[in-house]
Amino acid sequence: MFSRSSVLRYLICLWHIIILLFSCTSTEQKEIKQSIEKFDDEGHYYLTLLPEKPKGLLLIPCGFNTPEQILQETELPIRACEDGYVVIIPFLHAANVPDTALLFQSRLSALIPQIVTKYKIPQGRFIIGGLSWAGHQSIHYAEKAFQPDEQQLIRPNLVFAVDPPLDMERLHNEYQRIAGTDTIFKTAPEAEMIVDLLQATFGGSPEENRGAYQTGSSYTRTLRNGGNAQYLRTVPVRLYSDPDIDWYLRKTNTAIEWTNTADATAFVNELRLLGNNQAEYVSCLGKGRRPDGQRHPHSFSMLDVGEFLQWARGRLEKKE
Repeated sequence: MFSRSSVLRYLICLWHIIILLFSCTSTEQKEIKQSIEKFDDEGHYYLTLLPEKPKGLLLIPCGFNTPEQILQETELPIRACEDGYVVIIPFLHAANVPDTALLFQSRLSALIPQIVTKYKIPQGRFIIGGLSWAGHQSIHYAEKAFQPDEQQLIRPNLVFAVDPPLDMERLHNEYQRIAGTDTIFKTAPEAEMIVDLLQATFGGSPEENRGAYQTGSSYTRTLRNGGNAQYLRTVPVRLYSDPDIDWYLRKTNTAIEWTNTADATAFVNELRLLGNNQAEYVSCLGKGRRPDGQRHPHSFSMLDVGEFLQWARGRLEKKE
């Protein structure tokens, strides 16, 4: 049974999504069908955008946001559906709750085969990616799927992430530094929350349980071949960030080596050294903005939707 809070959250999100979808729909978008599907009895669900004739699957997981917020932050779901993709935006785990049992990954692994079967997704046309924490989780899923002994997980054909944290030890140490030093920008409470979340998830600090941080990272700069990054030697990968160093210095007192950009560029460089000539870093300097127009380099809006769909089309067709 749903808890009362789960039902309320589900209904509120459903209402907001319906409003947003109607507001986004134009005469060119009449063939898009939208639905909210329940994933389990704990309040987890996914939003589906269904084209008239599916040509592929685009899965955009939620991290610290919701399907409603993703629709506000980027045109990618609507535009991708217009282009023929079944678009799935799942809310599978509240990112502000420690995930000690790795529920996000297990639920994602269970959902994908259901979607592929239900909508008869053509083979070789599965894209996964997202913003921030969801971007990391998307890459992490792909790394698991491409491990040599993995036989069950469906392998994505393209992977992307927008300003994702990839090295969990770096992420922990960044927020621990902010929590202890920020007396100017008032971000210490958020930083303390992230530190507590990571320590609860991985069983302590990196010094206390470094192995758990490395296992839970998409990329580890201190490990040979980048740790889990080595499993993406053959798949096309795109990482986006807005490397506005001046903004980070002025607004958060943060040097570039503490940002997600440092992870993204190091990750792509590692993949290229491993022979993946389809690994790309896309610099989006100055393009990150929140839905209200506020300048912020940690925003889904930095991704150029038209260019992304053209890239995906070219890569998928090249594989056929």
